[in-house]
Amino acid sequence: MKEHIISDIHIGHGNIILYCERPWLQDSDWVKTEGNRPKWVSPEIKKARTDEMNEALVRLWNETVAPEDVVKHLGDFYFDCGDGKDVAYWEKRLNGKIVHFKGNHDRSRQIKGMLTAATMKAGKHEFLLQHRPPERIEEIPDFCDVVLCGHVHEKWTHIWIEHVLVVNMCVEVRGYKPMAIDEVIGEVNRLQRERE
Repeated sequence: MKEHIISDIHIGHGNIILYCERPWLQDSDWVKTEGNRPKWVSPEIKKARTDEMNEALVRLWNETVAPEDVVKHLGDFYFDCGDGKDVAYWEKRLNGKIVHFKGNHDRSRQIKGMLTAATMKAGKHEFLLQHRPPERIEEIPDFCDVVLCGHVHEKWTHIWIEHVLVVNMCVEVRGYKPMAIDEVIGEVNRLQRERE
């Protein structure tokens, strides 16, 4: 059994393809509005690209995660797009046991037992796991040296809050698939060495 971490897959959320320029977006799919925001050219294109994204996310997840693995998903898992496919439908299609953390888009009552935050020890590190990145050192327990978070999508891969490393686990910077905890530890070790 392996443990994996990922955040912000946004299954069913067509507009996230526009906002984050996910790879399923094609130039002819959208136009700019007067307010300079992107807009789909048609509901049919939006649905087609959302379906493509959903299927690609399932495929990439299942290529990475075995049925006996655990995936800690750090928020914004599912967005109800009115297609009749609910959280349970997507969970059944994804390998592994999913531990959900509550994100700002997780309004569905279908996701039971969502965590707000948790700590875990892995390798020589004490991790804080939560959806939003902390803004101040006071938000991080003294014993944690790394925060794993989501929410910021493609904006950055990591930042430092004083001596604590904050790592972005959003799909946009993780190849659209969960990352094994051993890989996360390897990246954390490298980033900490580079800072010394």
